[in-house]
Amino acid sequence: MTLFSRYTTSNFASLLDEIYRSDKLVPSSRYSYNSRFVSINENLGKLEIELAGFSKDDIEIYTENDNFYVKANKSEDATYRKYHRSWPIDENERIGIIKYENGLLTVEILKVVPEKQHRKNYQIE
Repeated sequence: MTLFSRYTTSNFASLLDEIYRSDKLVPSSRYSYNSRFVSINENLGKLEIELAGFSKDDIEIYTENDNFYVKANKSEDATYRKYHRSWPIDENERIGIIKYENGLLTVEILKVVPEKQHRKNYQIE
């Protein structure tokens, strides 16, 4: 007997309650985690990721193989939430200050221009 065959239209509310309590039926993708990149100037940008419901301890941030990763996992009651996303980073980009306040993760992305690419002015003697 499946979960759906146990319920009729007369107890549909009970069916909905059971669906929302069962983490087998409700995948973690039912939560929406938006992200956006905001350019501050030519050398600084911010990556903003909405991670409502996670605590600072639930979030793992790292770089590896020219990629920037954000992972979050949380188990609570009968539900399990997870978030995993990666972004490519250029060899001239560095991760700056990372903040997490009120469900919003903010990551500064700094563009570092190598010394050999800086403009140099020379004096004529």
